[in-house]
Amino acid sequence: MLPMLFTVGKNACVYFVDEIDRSLHTKLSQFLLREFAFHAEDGDSQIIFTAHDVNLINLRDFRQDEIWFIEKNGLGESVLKPFSDFQIKEGQDTLKAYLSGRFGAVPMIREVF
Repeated sequence: MLPMLFTVGKNACVYFVDEIDRSLHTKLSQFLLREFAFHAEDGDSQIIFTAHDVNLINLRDFRQDEIWFIEKNGLGESVLKPFSDFQIKEGQDTLKAYLSGRFGAVPMIREVF
């Protein structure tokens, strides 16, 4: 991912990163995304990434229309839901709301024992 940071803003480019948080501490993931956004402001670069780190769901670093949730329906198909479809109150703890299931896209765990 470091080469991406050195080239962002120099050429118009779209970067796709699957599981950007894999093997990275939350603070490092946040730092890399902030750096990308800072350098991409001057050009036409964009990053599209997936992540499992729920700490990346914050409205300090991302606009609400930049965050999408993916969940499986009853047929096992992936369904995309934009975060912008949900009303968020000023100062609301979005992480707590997400973990409580307000936006969907949380795993359903069945007890098997």
